Amino acid sequence: SKELESRRRFTEAILESIPTGVISISADGRILRINRALRGIFPPERIERAVYIRDLFPPEDAAELRYMMNRARRTGLAATQLEVKSNGSSMNLAVTVAALEQDSPSGFVLVLEDTSELLRAQRVAAWQEVARRVAHELKNPLTPIALSAERIARQIERGLTPGSERIIRECSLTIAREVESVRTLVDEFSQFSRFPSSQPVP
Repeated sequence: SKELESRRRFTEAILESIPTGVISISADGRILRINRALRGIFPPERIERAVYIRDLFPPEDAAELRYMMNRARRTGLAATQLEVKSNGSSMNLAVTVAALEQDSPSGFVLVLEDTSELLRAQRVAAWQEVARRVAHELKNPLTPIALSAERIARQIERGLTPGSERIIRECSLTIAREVESVRTLVDEFSQFSRFPSSQPVP
């Protein structure tokens, strides 16, 4: 009917305008329809020759999506995160799989959203917090170091007295202790930020 055709065109217009990739898939995994945003996720030539979902994704990701489809058939909806290599770069995708009908061999709709920028922003925020905390921890030992150095300088300016040796020794010990504390902190931070060494096994 005319109303049905109008509704179909309206739905297609929405699908073409949204910034998330949408793939309509038959029950056997054949690609029925894709929207424009998907072309920003996969190279056009890969999309052109893709017949099945396995033609778009690497084998391990296609297997994960098949598992998600089975789950969506039971629950109606399933979601996962994939890291897809495309045009020599890596992209993080949030994938939502919706079954058109539950408990029947109907088709699916896949919604793919590029979350790379979001993850990058989260990582930057996490490292900023780490830097803030490390800076705070580094400032703690600097105060006694600065005070001890000032105390030694005052003793020298006033001229050394019988008690000066004890004060200078105390200040030197404080400086050495706090420097060791900074060294430990730096070592711990460098261990934390380093990848663990590989331990190959047969």
